[in-house]
Amino acid sequence: MRVYIVRHGQSTNNAGQTLLEDPPLTPLGRKQMKRVAKWLLNEPGRMHWLFTSPLLRAQQSAAIVAQAIDLEPETWDDLREYDSELESREEMWERAQRVAEEVLRRFGAREENNIVLITHGTFGSRLVCAFTKTSHHTRFTHFNGGISVLEWDEKGILRVRHTNFIGHLSKDMIT
Repeated sequence: MRVYIVRHGQSTNNAGQTLLEDPPLTPLGRKQMKRVAKWLLNEPGRMHWLFTSPLLRAQQSAAIVAQAIDLEPETWDDLREYDSELESREEMWERAQRVAEEVLRRFGAREENNIVLITHGTFGSRLVCAFTKTSHHTRFTHFNGGISVLEWDEKGILRVRHTNFIGHLSKDMIT
């Protein structure tokens, strides 16, 4: 099984253009996600599942990826970004652990499952920690369009192939 944790493309808030509660992607954010989609198409095997946060920037990112990899995105509320007004950091950590446990329970370590999770920077970092069973105090940066790839072999042994991979983005696209 492979899990691809993808941070959404650049939003208008990321670009400093707005301060919206649920900002849309910028034109650059759309380009970033087209590059993500193209990169995913070149990965071994096809993608089997595409889950996304309910927030607009993630939904728009998922729509771009979905079109390329020919999957219907499924919205998963637990992939939403951390909001200090809605939950504590401890509650976010528990949510990340819940997502990791659900993915492992539902899909196991079967090789044929390639799962894309489109989420956000802070939550994506916690999700990598939850999957790798590292401390929730560890930080894994995720640029817009950054991809972390976690692989399990048939024995259930985890290998971290990438954290915040951005090789599919040109230097002017890294935000």
